[in-house]
Amino acid sequence: MITISSLAHVYPTGKKIYFEDAKFLDNENWLILGDSGSGKSTLLNIMTGLLSPTKGQVMLNETNLYQLGGKLDKFRAKHMGIVFQKPYFIQSLNVTENLKLTQSLAGLSKNPERITEVLESLGLIDKRDAFTKELSVGQLQRLSIARAVLNNPSIIFADEPTASLDDRNTEKVLDLLINHAGRQNASLIVATHDKRVKEMISNIYFVNGGNS
Repeated sequence: MITISSLAHVYPTGKKIYFEDAKFLDNENWLILGDSGSGKSTLLNIMTGLLSPTKGQVMLNETNLYQLGGKLDKFRAKHMGIVFQKPYFIQSLNVTENLKLTQSLAGLSKNPERITEVLESLGLIDKRDAFTKELSVGQLQRLSIARAVLNNPSIIFADEPTASLDDRNTEKVLDLLINHAGRQNASLIVATHDKRVKEMISNIYFVNGGNS
């Protein structure tokens, strides 16, 4: 379970944004909805420990993310999976090596069997030795999902995963995320302004970008 309370953030421009308190329970799928620029990505970055809030706290079960200090990176790598808007991989490493790095950053032993399992489930096993620059946009997106679910996280975050997709591929990507979250008994939180996603996930948290 992840809980946010009394969260607020002040941007460098001086704009302030406040977020309603909420609890996202285990095994639940949630949408963070709002217009472009409303603060969805800001909230997701705060919830994942990538951006410190100006005020408030984020709890993952009994752990306060912002009291972890230097342990935060390893904690995030072990307990959270993140699908970013754009795929970020080390281009000098191939697919398998990038995933091994994901295991190492979480302090886990390299587990080639788990890598094979995830790549097979996402239809990428034939790309295991390919470099990321050799992959198509769709393959990179699936690889981002593979990295997010690799360490069996308790919660998976996805930031605008369908923003540039047509209807068919939007449904396909959401199916992949929902199915993998379900297999691992993980929560799924998707930040988007894509109204099409509402048809697949019913729990909604609104971000309005306001000051109240």
